[in-house]
Amino acid sequence: MRPRLGDQQRYLVLRMMCGLTYGLFGVGFHLAIRALFEAIWDCTRSRLVNEFFTIMLLAPTLGGLIVGVAVAAKASVHRHQLLHP
Repeated sequence: MRPRLGDQQRYLVLRMMCGLTYGLFGVGFHLAIRALFEAIWDCTRSRLVNEFFTIMLLAPTLGGLIVGVAVAAKASVHRHQLLHP
């Protein structure tokens, strides 16, 4: 007969697994952002100064705009589902 874990021990294991998983997702997200920055930096490094600053300012601005539109669209779908089940 093998010993079973109690509720608190199972909850502790679950929390540790969630922490590890989300920590790995965080590191992956950080590495993805870093890789994207390096790619943009390499593409703009050989351009003129005006083009360099324009691209380095527009890239995160456009990325934020795309994410904002996507989140707003998803939120409106969820809001519609909540109001009209």
